[in-house]
Amino acid sequence: MLTYTGLLDSGCIDLKLNLFTTNACNLNCTYCYEKNKNSLQMSEETGIKAIDHFWNKDKDGIFNINFHGGEPLLKFDLIKKIVGHVNDKCQNDPPKFTVDFSLTTNGTLISKEIGEFFKQNNFNVRLSLDGKLEAHDLHRRTYGNKGTFNKVLSGAFLLKEAKVDFTTRMTVTPENVYYLVESVEWLLNNDFLKINIVTDTFSNWNEKFEFLRQAFWKIKELYIDARNNKQVRINLFDGKFSSYILDSPPLFCNAGFGSFSISTSGLIYPCVYVVDLEEFCIGDVNTGISSLRRKECIESCLKREDSCGDCNIQGFCQARKCGFLNYLSNGYLDQPNPFLCKREQLLYSLTTEVFDRLYHRNDSQINWMIKRLKSFPHLTVNKDIKQYLS
Repeated sequence: MLTYTGLLDSGCIDLKLNLFTTNACNLNCTYCYEKNKNSLQMSEETGIKAIDHFWNKDKDGIFNINFHGGEPLLKFDLIKKIVGHVNDKCQNDPPKFTVDFSLTTNGTLISKEIGEFFKQNNFNVRLSLDGKLEAHDLHRRTYGNKGTFNKVLSGAFLLKEAKVDFTTRMTVTPENVYYLVESVEWLLNNDFLKINIVTDTFSNWNEKFEFLRQAFWKIKELYIDARNNKQVRINLFDGKFSSYILDSPPLFCNAGFGSFSISTSGLIYPCVYVVDLEEFCIGDVNTGISSLRRKECIESCLKREDSCGDCNIQGFCQARKCGFLNYLSNGYLDQPNPFLCKREQLLYSLTTEVFDRLYHRNDSQINWMIKRLKSFPHLTVNKDIKQYLS
């Protein structure tokens, strides 16, 4: 996907590779979308073949290698071997691109060794922590139905001790939305300053959306206040600034073109949401990607109806962009999930207010964005941004 920096600087397109180290998980979270939990594991041979297949040392940009699962740290030994292989390739024949590693973990298996490994290899870690104890333990439980908050918190402190760059990933459901504001406040007060709030799209929000709306408006105030003296980042706002400032057409994500997911057996899929769904297999690490198969599997799931009409936030909205999430919701890649539409309308209103208040507070990040926009007058900006460019 084109990043904000890439749009303004070099137009660089990044490549992302999701490696499913295992389908197994040591937790039994009630909202988990990975329905094919089993004991299948990726071999070292398959992992290395995946890296080598997509490796093109003459390509500019960023090659992101993301370890996925299940719980990827169940295969920490495999992760170490793949990272070692990548590091050897970079040292022996340096590529033009930059490699970065990332991983999403439930946090229960983090040790001092793992924390030091993450730091040594500059991992970007997403730690699943749904907030304070009551919110977290409501869904994130073991197979013995025990809560995991204390274990995850111990893992978080080990990451902090190792000075690892990590983000807390909160999953919000209609059941735990009541704790959301208190949980964000608890995270900020305990110096968890990088927070991703992810709403469970597969839940029924019809009766609870107003609770979510109220929570987001309160979190907006927490965010603005926290920026007075902390380097806080919350995806509801920071993750939206780039799509807010530019007037761009709605686009699909680059799944299947710049982002790929590799199953434990080495089959290639366009997105983590459809791994192990046979109809979305577009190749394997031995023979490569079939362009024809990719074209067929995508076109077979297009409704080809413009359900967004003249909606004025189409370039901002994630509902059109995340095609494979839409597919799991309604069977079509280009049919927005109704809940996401409502959520994105809400976030647009919030982002508008946040951006304006930070601008008038002379916020350094907002000032940098405005300065960059003025340096590239050929870019088409959102109508709501023009007032800041005069």
